[in-house]
Amino acid sequence: YKPVLLGQNLKFDIGFLQHMAKYCGVELKKHLDGGIDFYGNNDADQVDRFGYIYCLATDVSDGSEDGRMDFMTSKDGTETTTMSLKSGNVGIGSAVPSSPLVITKDHSGVGGTYGMLTLTNTSMSATYGSEIRFQHSPANTTYQSAIRAVGSDPGGGHGGKLGFLVANSGNALNSRMHVT
Repeated sequence: YKPVLLGQNLKFDIGFLQHMAKYCGVELKKHLDGGIDFYGNNDADQVDRFGYIYCLATDVSDGSEDGRMDFMTSKDGTETTTMSLKSGNVGIGSAVPSSPLVITKDHSGVGGTYGMLTLTNTSMSATYGSEIRFQHSPANTTYQSAIRAVGSDPGGGHGGKLGFLVANSGNALNSRMHVT
């Protein structure tokens, strides 16, 4: 290989990159993938990569190009895909999300109970809680139904209830069932 020095204010396009790759004796892929690395020092003062963002082409067919963006992090010294964005879908723990939000976690071999999704409202009370609302369409700003978790102990105890709500003709959400 031949060394090449690129200045900090040098402007170039893909044709330039192809020419430079040929000059250096390396093969340049038809499509370029890219990423951003995040490095830091561990407690032994060694430089380690703690995370990176990586973009890649998954389909390079003219007119139907697709790509994916992966967010990688280190867990116990191993780089893992933490989140992926692909074709309008988000995968947390999944590099191939097949719906708008996919959350995947393998808890095999680990004792205890772990939540897959946590919703927190810091002012949780018998009146206010965490809520998942279901909307008919982005153009319609009213909600047709909801699932709400509220605290049943105003003294801050561990009691709680899960409520299922639906909208009436006035579009207000009304409780139809509670589980305590």
